[in-house]
Amino acid sequence: MDRGRLLSLMHRLKKAHLGDMDSITGELIKHGGDIPEELLEQFRKNIREGKCPSSTLLSQLVVVLRSREVYLDAKPHLLQHIDVCGALLAADIPDPEIETRLCDFLDRDGSSVLRYTVLRTLGDHGSTACLDTLRRLKEDSEAPYAVAKLFLNSLMPGDGGLFTPEQLTRGFQHKETILFGDEVRSALQKVVERNRPPPMEWSESTPAPSGIFDIADTHFNNGRVHLENGAVNEALSYLRKATEAIVKLIIKSGKFKGELPKGTDVKDIDEGNLEKLVNAAYKIGVPNVFCNPAGSIQRITNLIVHDQGVVPVEEVVDLEVAKGLFATWKNLRNFTAKELSGFPYPR
Repeated sequence: MDRGRLLSLMHRLKKAHLGDMDSITGELIKHGGDIPEELLEQFRKNIREGKCPSSTLLSQLVVVLRSREVYLDAKPHLLQHIDVCGALLAADIPDPEIETRLCDFLDRDGSSVLRYTVLRTLGDHGSTACLDTLRRLKEDSEAPYAVAKLFLNSLMPGDGGLFTPEQLTRGFQHKETILFGDEVRSALQKVVERNRPPPMEWSESTPAPSGIFDIADTHFNNGRVHLENGAVNEALSYLRKATEAIVKLIIKSGKFKGELPKGTDVKDIDEGNLEKLVNAAYKIGVPNVFCNPAGSIQRITNLIVHDQGVVPVEEVVDLEVAKGLFATWKNLRNFTAKELSGFPYPR
């Protein structure tokens, strides 16, 4: 961040009213990790004084910065909102209370449509800490689930081949019961199979996230913030960088012993674009379960790299396709972590 920009943002933060914080936070999100400490300190001071941006923007900044100090100042404002708790859990913010809040919501709210979102979030990202809640929900839903199945299987139209209003009402109610029961079972199965332990609390002794996935995770989280804002082009640009980082890791691990493409060496891997990296992964014997999805991300994100401005990328890759690619990347990361377990990690 240049000095002029720093001074401008600092001045705005010091003079900020509550309504100014959204635009300021949006600018900080764009700068990502390039935010001077004195600027963050003033931002935190504003939060402590009650001058907060929207919970969505505040959570996005926490995800991008991954700063314990910013999170702890923002936490009282963030954990009031269930949708924000879900976003923080999906971003692996290390605070067990996030998952606890989601479980408490499921225990106390039996009707909100948000419960489906919470169940899917726990299914995709939850730890073993949520198993008691999911098992209790499954047990509580079994009798209504069986009754609903029996009712729908025996539902017959009346005279004239038409259902009565009462039949339709009860049918919709029972269908809702079945949908909820299926979501509970799906979430429970995913959490059991993943068997992920609860996160360590983000205390002073907990270092900032570090390790071989740092670069990849940073790009991925930056991309997810843009995706949540509907900025498909920017989101996919970060996703491409995240994919390049993850493919480099698996090639340089040394686990897969096939020969690199002719004329390719380690320097080429460090500097290679995603197409060359995916080809190299195929050559050295990385399984298709990894290479094929990585290749799909490469081909679709090529629209960004080679777009000549004729067709906006958003018209070719819509938001749902982009979300699918982000889910695919999470599978690539999980595969890499599993495959490289026990092997020396390249730095």
